[in-house]
Amino acid sequence: MQKIIFLLTFSLGIAWTQTLAISDVITTGPRDRMFAPGTTVYILGTFPSHAAGRDFSITVGGQTGGINVADTSGFITAPIPINTPGGPTTLTVSCQGQMSNAFPVTIQSLAPEIEGAGVLVGGSPASNYNPYNPFLDPNTNQRITPSAPASPKEPLSVSVYGLGQNIAPTANPSVTVAGIAAQIAQVQTATGRETIIFFVPANAPNGIDPVIVTVGGANSNTVGLPVGTAPRSAPFSTPRVSNRLEPSRPYRSCRSSARTLAPRTISPRFPP
Repeated sequence: MQKIIFLLTFSLGIAWTQTLAISDVITTGPRDRMFAPGTTVYILGTFPSHAAGRDFSITVGGQTGGINVADTSGFITAPIPINTPGGPTTLTVSCQGQMSNAFPVTIQSLAPEIEGAGVLVGGSPASNYNPYNPFLDPNTNQRITPSAPASPKEPLSVSVYGLGQNIAPTANPSVTVAGIAAQIAQVQTATGRETIIFFVPANAPNGIDPVIVTVGGANSNTVGLPVGTAPRSAPFSTPRVSNRLEPSRPYRSCRSSARTLAPRTISPRFPP
């Protein structure tokens, strides 16, 4: 009997240690590997399926922080801690006293990236990525897609993360659409991220126009914006914009310990 108990305990111990392993780390927007303090990432691998978000923490470059969502046993969503130093380092995940393997990552001081739309969580532990349509109509919160394109002069909202801890709350971002400077209507800032409301230039060409956001002299990834001709929404109204800024979270059916980021500054640039 003692031998059976020992073998059972030993087997359970092996099973537990095998349920916390990192196989890859990618950003939640373009799903690349451009990391900076404040970047939101998917950590892929094998994780305890019974654990909630509050059970997890991540450590990057000696800095530890919480996660956003314990999505499935195949991946979790977390921000790179805002005080993470730059350079080559490792990322580990801890859960209820157990630690994963150390996964190598390189942290830049500033790596602005346009945030995506998260993932769908179904019955499979694998991530099911939503289409990367990061632009929103600020009046309706509907996403801009090729079947529902933006119009010239229309206000749009986009979020950018990976801004590090040294970007001042009043840092002025700029947005270009097909190489044309867009007018900024409003900027909401929080630690490591900004949400920008801008107007599609009146002379933006129809089609899929490349959009680049520049913050602190660094360019974001380039994202295609579908632009058409028919007006889609009413003019942007400042009171319609929330004074709260929360990180985009994956759609999920599991528990989480997501933390709301309180805005530090709201800086209107131009009247609507």
